[in-house]
Amino acid sequence: MAGDLSNPPREDRRALEGECVAFGQKLLREGHPEEALTFFKRMARLFPESPAICAGRGEAYLARGDRARALESFQRSGELGRGSGRGGGSC
Repeated sequence: MAGDLSNPPREDRRALEGECVAFGQKLLREGHPEEALTFFKRMARLFPESPAICAGRGEAYLARGDRARALESFQRSGELGRGSGRGGGSC
């Protein structure tokens, strides 16, 4: 179905994912870690297998000073980047 946003083509999802990561990183650069964290958490629901979204969430946690959650996010990002299904979870 044309215009169905619930299941866009793979290349469109990749482009959207990249734009989301860039926007979250912009929030961090501009000094808005709370907003960035909220944004990355929401994007993790849309892109549950995205290493970049997980890493962005880790950066937001780190910017807030939450090293433990940052580490968890970075580790999960690495697992997803290697294609590990360990835990069967998502970002």
